[in-house]
Amino acid sequence: MEALDVLRKGPRIEGHKGAACFLPPKDRKRDIEAMFCSAHVGDVLVTVTARAVAPIDARSVAGLVREQLDRIEAPGKAV
Repeated sequence: MEALDVLRKGPRIEGHKGAACFLPPKDRKRDIEAMFCSAHVGDVLVTVTARAVAPIDARSVAGLVREQLDRIEAPGKAV
């Protein structure tokens, strides 16, 4: 997604250097915003697409992605 120069960089995912999030270009006319994240943990590819009423809470989405990636790294710990 980095190759698409039209997308804005989203928030970083703490503890996951290989994770990246992106937001579409700013558009004040848009009622719904989106955020796209991708990461890998070992051989598992994770992609997340979030949509919300503008403005999207990008930090909360990044937190959710981080929690899920942490669970994949340590299976069984949450049980």
